[in-house]
Amino acid sequence: MTGYAELSNFLALNDLAAGERLGWPKGTKQAANRGKQAKGFVAAVVGLANGEKLALHDARGVTKDNLDSLFEHFPRLLLSTEGYLPRSLAMMAIVADRLGVPIKSENLSAANEVCSEVVNEVMGPRLRRFVRETLGSDGHVAPLGEDGLISFLTGPYAQFAKAEANGLVSRAGSLNEALVREAIKAAGLLDAIQTGTEGNADIQIVTKSMNPPQILSIEVKSYGARERLIRGLHDCKAPKVGVGFFNKSSEFNSDRTSLLLATNASAIYLPELTLSGLDGVTRARQNSHGGQFYRPLGRFGSDMKQFAHIGVKAFAP
Repeated sequence: MTGYAELSNFLALNDLAAGERLGWPKGTKQAANRGKQAKGFVAAVVGLANGEKLALHDARGVTKDNLDSLFEHFPRLLLSTEGYLPRSLAMMAIVADRLGVPIKSENLSAANEVCSEVVNEVMGPRLRRFVRETLGSDGHVAPLGEDGLISFLTGPYAQFAKAEANGLVSRAGSLNEALVREAIKAAGLLDAIQTGTEGNADIQIVTKSMNPPQILSIEVKSYGARERLIRGLHDCKAPKVGVGFFNKSSEFNSDRTSLLLATNASAIYLPELTLSGLDGVTRARQNSHGGQFYRPLGRFGSDMKQFAHIGVKAFAP
């Protein structure tokens, strides 16, 4: 967990200073209120017995945005809690803390794995709580026969799993997009990033030094490319690239590659392991600029930095 001294120092602050420490507007009533909330939460965590965790459905009086601010500034607090999945900015701080280094292109795949681990850590206690509340009696889970188990799995559990899965699909997309943004920031391009508009890409990078400026559209996907990557790239304005944590090399066969090239994308960035699984001919396919079409995730940051300076020429040989 976050060092006791660090948390003790935070608790020693007055409410206003505590809120300001978490990034709330200086000198405001909002900062004082959020500081008071946060100190109460931290005090509850510090008071836990060794190995005990604070179930966040019991953390009354703490808003979600304040929890996220706490996890962003004290990422190891999550280890002493259960039941709450922080939002993207806080998750990036937690992932970087567990990696031990800032998130960048060279460790994007590792960062994605850590992100998945954190999600699984949060979801496990939520499932246990659901099972206990649905099947429990006096703190014990009632034994089920075969008929009872089937009834549970096809009824309450199916509804629970569907609701959780729907939420996680949305969160996975936002988390992976946040990882890619962190890699762009690590390349020194914070001022060049903008959010895609009107359905045109997830992220955009602007070459502000060029006249007229060029805008690169970046389509971010999770693990499966399928048809969504092709559709997403078709909807983006050129120049454009696709980035993802794709885990099946078979999705990038010769026919799929031709379809991806037909979107006029300049590059597709893949995890190194997935890229190594492509056959030699497919891996050697070139974009319309004569450069490499399939590229490793580790190259993404340097390519984005190049684009910010020279535009689409960054994707030429």
